[in-house]
Amino acid sequence: MITFGGLELFYLRMFFADRTELRERLAGLPYRKLPGYPEFLAAVMEQTREGDVIVLLTPHAGFEEGYRYAHSRAAYVLEGRRVLAVLGPDDRRDPGAFDRADVVVGWRVKPPPGIAVTWDGADGFVARRER
Repeated sequence: MITFGGLELFYLRMFFADRTELRERLAGLPYRKLPGYPEFLAAVMEQTREGDVIVLLTPHAGFEEGYRYAHSRAAYVLEGRRVLAVLGPDDRRDPGAFDRADVVVGWRVKPPPGIAVTWDGADGFVARRER
């Protein structure tokens, strides 16, 4: 039995709160250290096709310094696509990832030399490899 003195007002207020504002605030929470990343991923989703193999480039220097999080968010959001990591847990680069990818995407980095960019936005690019 819950007594009146033990009732938390927070839980009672949740029934009457403006959920729209709360939903927007909570939806942006996973990206607070990656501003602009959700919009970039939405653009990548529009510019790629289901079944595409994508290699992700970011400005993060190390796997645990942000690349892991950016990669995991991309793999989650880009449903139907396979996102390859170019940087491994040991901070070594996997140059073979480029050979296995259909698409190269970069967030807040410049495109590598020799790739033809098919979409260029404020925070990144998409380049489809010709096979």
